[in-house]
Amino acid sequence: MTVPPIEVREFRVGDQAKVERLWQSAGVVPQGSDAATVIDTYVRARAHHATILVAAVSNGADKSQIAATVIAVDENGREGTLHCVATCREYRRRGIGRATVQAAERLLQSRGVLNIKLRVDEDNAPARAFYRNLGFKEANSCYLTKTLTTVSCDNNRLSSAVGN
Repeated sequence: MTVPPIEVREFRVGDQAKVERLWQSAGVVPQGSDAATVIDTYVRARAHHATILVAAVSNGADKSQIAATVIAVDENGREGTLHCVATCREYRRRGIGRATVQAAERLLQSRGVLNIKLRVDEDNAPARAFYRNLGFKEANSCYLTKTLTTVSCDNNRLSSAVGN
């Protein structure tokens, strides 16, 4: 298969609906959340070193079809995290996911990041192989989660919650 012309670039507001559809179909939105909220969170976090990258495919009339995404987050100036890595099924195994992740690596490296991590479900063998082929190594670690109920945040309740 040939690789279509792509442009890996930062997310634009006009990409929102296409990115939401891709994330929903790929199942990369965190449980209990929705794509619009995730996008809003990371767009607002842009000033804090979080960047949504998209791979836009040029396929003739529609040059803005979103084929892949990744969110690159500079956690602390030394360590970065990749989130919501997704490629449309029709564009898989054509180098687009690789190009998108590598663009995120370059972005994080330009910010001084030395180590990148990401989470992959243990039973997702194709994704694990994909990342190993990009030079990622599996770490012996355990990922724990806890669902918290939503709490409105006002200063009085926050002070009492933290014991002040």
